[in-house]
Parts: sequence; C-alpha cells; structure tokens
Amino acid sequence: MFIGREYELNELDKFYNREQFQFVTLYGRRRVGKTYLIKEFIENKKAIFFSAEESTDYINLRRISSQLNEFMNFGVNAVYQSWEDIFNTLADISKKERIILVLDEFPYLQNANNGFMSILQHSIDHRLMNTKAMIIASGSSISFMENEMISHKSPLYGRVTGQMFLKPFDYYDASMFFNNYSCEEKIEAYCILGGIPQYLKKFDDKKNIKANIIEYILNANEELFEVPMNTLKQELRNPAVYNSIIEAIASGSSRLNEISTKIGVPATTALKYMDTLMRLHIIKREVPILSDTKKKTIYSINDHLFRFVHAYAYRYRSLIEMGMGEAVFEKNIKNDYYKYIGLSFERVCLEYLIRENKELKLPFLVEKFGRWWGGNPATKKEEEIDIVGIDKNNGLYVECKYRNEKFKLSQLKELMQKSNLVHRTNKYYYIFSKSGFSKELMDYTTQVNNVKLITPRDLFKI
Repeated sequence: MFIGREYELNELDKFYNREQFQFVTLYGRRRVGKTYLIKEFIENKKAIFFSAEESTDYINLRRISSQLNEFMNFGVNAVYQSWEDIFNTLADISKKERIILVLDEFPYLQNANNGFMSILQHSIDHRLMNTKAMIIASGSSISFMENEMISHKSPLYGRVTGQMFLKPFDYYDASMFFNNYSCEEKIEAYCILGGIPQYLKKFDDKKNIKANIIEYILNANEELFEVPMNTLKQELRNPAVYNSIIEAIASGSSRLNEISTKIGVPATTALKYMDTLMRLHIIKREVPILSDTKKKTIYSINDHLFRFVHAYAYRYRSLIEMGMGEAVFEKNIKNDYYKYIGLSFERVCLEYLIRENKELKLPFLVEKFGRWWGGNPATKKEEEIDIVGIDKNNGLYVECKYRNEKFKLSQLKELMQKSNLVHRTNKYYYIFSKSGFSKELMDYTTQVNNVKLITPRDLFKI
C-alpha cells in the first residue's frame, strides 16, 4: 500500500510533463521511501529502473545492459562497453518520446567509477540535452548527494533541472501505519519512531506502545536499536565524536558550551561536527523567533528515533544486551514517559499548524513559525512559548500539553500575558491538550473568537 507523498508525486509529474530533457535528483535518509516513491511515479510510464549495487563498474554495466536490452525488446543480452554507450542509446530512443531512466543508489556508480559523473555530464551536454529523456538520480547518502553531486564543485553542476530532498513523514501520514491505534497511541508511536516508513512498519498496532518499545527498541537484536549507530557509520568516517554529541544532547545538554564540555572537545571543534549533523538533519539549531543574537542558540535532536534510542536504549545498553529491556522500561521510562512524549508533541502540533497554514485554515497566513524563550521584564523570570506564528501584524501563540490533566483557564491567561513579549496587533491563541480542557476554559472560549482548543482527535480531522 502506497501512503502519502502526494506533493512529491505532483512535483515529479511537473518535471515529467515538460517537453525538454529533465535531470532530477532525489535524495534522503535510508529507508525514507525514495524507491517506493519512484516506483509509484513510473507506474504505467516508459521507464528503466536501475538500482546500482555496491560492486564493480563492470557488474553495474552488465546489469543495466540487461535491463536496457529487455526494455528495447532486443532479444539479446549484449553488454554495452561503456556508460557513454548506455547514454547514447538512451538519447537515441528518447528523441521523440519521454523515456525515464532511474539511477537508484547513484553514489555507488560514482564510487565504482571515479569518472562516472563526468561521463554523464558530457552525455547530457552533447547528446541528451536535446532529447525528451528524463533521468532521476536517487541516493541515500545525504553527504554525497549534497557535497559531491549537486554542489558547485560537481561536474554535474548546472545540469540538474530539479532536486528533491525527501523528508520523513509528518505525524499525519505516519498515523496511517497504525489503523488499530487510538489518536493518542498514534501520536506516541510517531513521537518515538519519527516518520521513516520502514521504521514505522516495525511497530505492531495490535500490541500496545509499551510492548512494542520493549520488543523492538529495548532489544539489542532488533534493527531499531541499531538505527542511529548504523546511520552514522554509513554517512561519516569517524562516528564516535558525532555519537557523543547526540548522547550529550539526548541527556539534556542544549547549548554549545554544555555540549563541548560534556564531550571534552573545544567549542569550535564541536561546532564543526554539529554542523555536519545538522546537514544530515539529525540535530537542529534554534534561536527564539525574532531574535538576532546567537547567545540564545540551543540545539536539539531532530530525529525522534535517534532521541529515544539515545535517551533510553543506549544509556542502558549493558542491561539491554543482557535481555532486560522490560526492566529498563519499568525503572527508567515508565515514570518519565509523558514528559518525554510532551517534548516531541510540540513537533506534532507544529506539523498540524503547518498543514492548516498550507490550506489557509489559520486566522491569517503565517509567514514564520518558531519557538520563543527569554526574560520577562515584568516578572523577572525566564519564560517560554511552545510555538509562535507571525506575520507583520498578527501573532499566533500556542501551548502544547501532553499530560493527564485538563488545561485550565489560568494557563491560558498566563499564555496571554507571555504573548506581550512577542507583541503583535492581532493575537490568536491555540491550545493543544491531550486530556481536554476545564469547563471554565471551555465556557470562556464561547465568549471570545481568538482562542481555539484542540484535542488529539482534532489532529486527525484534517
């Protein structure tokens, strides 16, 4: 079953429907669904789908030769002698009609033949540019695709007509993997696993969240336990320092000096490693919305599964390797569970707001979303607002609570006071609450038109 990706399919169709030659790069994390997306896109189209192997150049040539011969119904199994011959043949057969060539796992082709990208560049310039061919080059190595393939140093620079970074699913698309779960369970599964389809498939929605965590994450024999470590090994030459940075952030360090102290390297050195992790979308940097100072910069883990595994599984690795995953859950996760989910729940709420904003369903078109934190001159205390959305005149102020207690009117009043710290002429308030709202608050909202109350069930009524 193909889930989501309507936007990405529409974008690929736009490239396909143009008359001239197209060269599109599509990349993203391993298991994010690139191959499924491409296969769905080329369904019922004239296409050659070639998935490269981490092998020799000759073996890849032999395999693509077989597929090209089959596509052209030659009835022979001749091996093309060079990639130039492959691309020349593609140029010949795509002079009058759109033919798609998919080069899946593109980095393997360059690794096997250092001149591959130069050969492709020459073929584009001299043969393919005047045809109706469409080449899709996909890859799971984000560092390769960004630093070597589409950067200004690449032989292919200027030849790419479109590039797509395939992001993990948001909470809404991820929920489609869990038809048997309640709205709360769908949210919690996403806050633990993130939006990589292959990892979402691991959880069994006929079992509760706790049982899935113990079986598939707090288990050293399972794929989910090894995902963070394996991802770093695939992308980076020396994963040890990167792993230490992620562990430091997962344990509560959020500022550069805290992280560098914890891992024992100078801040300037730590920042270089952290820049790489940000390019890989594993961690993220944040400053308060509208802030122009770097002094308030904080760092957090951008990937839900990385955060959960580092916070709990790797911290108690020795116990888990002894088969004591259930004991780890009962002692170290159970009492901390809703607090942990609460931090990731803010991302769910933001993704809901982004979807609503795209559909023009918010009170105004939000130009920028972000968090806010800082000092309150009136109270002399540090304050924070979970999510703020703004344009020139309007402000949307959001509170996100994933707790076993109803949200109260007094908490809304506090948010209203804090909204003066990010002042806008027109103010609107959205409250997300797992356990609903007090009667006093609900009565109050009937008297005003700038407050919206949202439950977990409402998140799935899009």
